[in-house]
Amino acid sequence: MSITTITQSIKELSWIETVKAKYLKAKKQLSKKYRKSLAKVKKTSALKVSFNLTKSIRKSAVSLKPYFKDFWIFAVIAAVIVATQVTLAVTTIGGIYVNAAAFLILVGLALWKERARTLAISATILPVANMISLALPQTTEFAQTVVFYDSILVLALIYRFMFVLDQPLQETRLGKLGYLTLLPLMAIIGQVLGVIGYLMLRHHYAFDHASLPLVAACVVVFALAEEIFFRGLIQQRGSTLFNPVLAAILSLILFVFSTIGHVSILSLIFALILGLVLVTTYFKKQNLILTFTINAVTKLAYIGLMAGFIFR
Repeated sequence: MSITTITQSIKELSWIETVKAKYLKAKKQLSKKYRKSLAKVKKTSALKVSFNLTKSIRKSAVSLKPYFKDFWIFAVIAAVIVATQVTLAVTTIGGIYVNAAAFLILVGLALWKERARTLAISATILPVANMISLALPQTTEFAQTVVFYDSILVLALIYRFMFVLDQPLQETRLGKLGYLTLLPLMAIIGQVLGVIGYLMLRHHYAFDHASLPLVAACVVVFALAEEIFFRGLIQQRGSTLFNPVLAAILSLILFVFSTIGHVSILSLIFALILGLVLVTTYFKKQNLILTFTINAVTKLAYIGLMAGFIFR
């Protein structure tokens, strides 16, 4: 092999090494650029995802806003009424002061926010009825309950037909055929609920010293008072102020806690069951006759079962 050939081979090897070095350098640079580009893409993707998530949250918040419109009014009224009923169940003296404070808070809310006026004044009926009942002490639980519900009924009727005649009740979603089909169904539902009430509360009957016919007549009045107040005023007026679901929940809360001082914790559980049925029925049909039928039949079925199996 000649020296020329060897020299040429060395040059070729040197050139190959140079090309290899340049290739490795270029590969390293490309790898570095790729990593930077990848990091940038990842960062951009993360920002994009974060932006999209924020946008979705904002969109969801906007879509949910109508459901929670004036939620603070709902919270204030619910908290005030719950506080009055719980305090009254724990201590009568403390309950008197809390009921008076609740009355002032609700009246203040009515004067401060005009749009909440009808609902806030409607809610004052409950603490006022409590104070009337406490101001007219009775010798029996039954007589005390009669005073309480009569106060609610009278105040609710006065408020409805003397002060808000320019705000008619929402038109019912029921026709004549609907009455023929639904009233018997409401009666059946009431009977089923009455059986449930009997099974839960048969050992916690509160009206031992009153005659059953008198109790049966009075519970119909109790049912009428409850429907005019809790559904006809609270739920209906609440539906004009905020979402109807919130109005139904507010009506349910007031209905359940109005029974907190009666008999036992089982009465609260049964009031929750009955209240759910009543607020749902009113929410669907906007009809007090249907809810009154359920409520009255439930109470009458309970009294009838007590008369048939406990007091015979």
